[in-house]
Amino acid sequence: MDVIIGYSLPSGFNFFNAYKSDELKETTYHELTHAAHYAKLGSSWYTQFLNSEVTGIVNNVFNTTYSPYGNGGASYSPIIALGESWAYYMGHFMADLRYGSGNSSQQIEQGIGYQNNSPVTSLSSHLNLLEDFNPSRTGDPFHWIPQGIFYDLSDSRNDILFSSVAVSDQVSGYTNQQMFNTFQSTIYSLQDYRIRLLQTTTNSTSAFVPNLFTQYGY
Repeated sequence: MDVIIGYSLPSGFNFFNAYKSDELKETTYHELTHAAHYAKLGSSWYTQFLNSEVTGIVNNVFNTTYSPYGNGGASYSPIIALGESWAYYMGHFMADLRYGSGNSSQQIEQGIGYQNNSPVTSLSSHLNLLEDFNPSRTGDPFHWIPQGIFYDLSDSRNDILFSSVAVSDQVSGYTNQQMFNTFQSTIYSLQDYRIRLLQTTTNSTSAFVPNLFTQYGY
């Protein structure tokens, strides 16, 4: 499997401000997460994932709002939500692991610029993005790709404590290894992923997992 990461110069390019190391690394970690999925799940699963993304791109090529993933309501959407949510999570998680609060001061998602220590003190901008991701922000055309759900499964903080409209996260303690092991070549949606996670892992907060997924729309 080949991984190609584009590096095009934006309009008004400024060498010192256009690209930050952690932003490039986050993209690299994201794409390598897709490669790890391919290695674990095989060509059949990954071909369906890739074909779904290509279909989304083709169907929305003239739709600047929903390009490239679509609006989440198509038959190809579930596998995109599954594969991309994990890749976005791992991209930001690994960028934080590498740079911590020494990263770029801002990450933008859902129309919000996340800073180090804001909205949650002690979290980098990468982790703040994941922690504050809200599936109810329908102004975000890709709110149906739950970038924050895997972080919510692992961390011990309840999002609602810093925002009354955030996800109520009463789940904690799932490890990245457990979550990655849960992926199987027969799982094509977050609903199926949730079922297998509960079947194959032991966790003291597992009773709250269904509610967490429901809040994310799954």
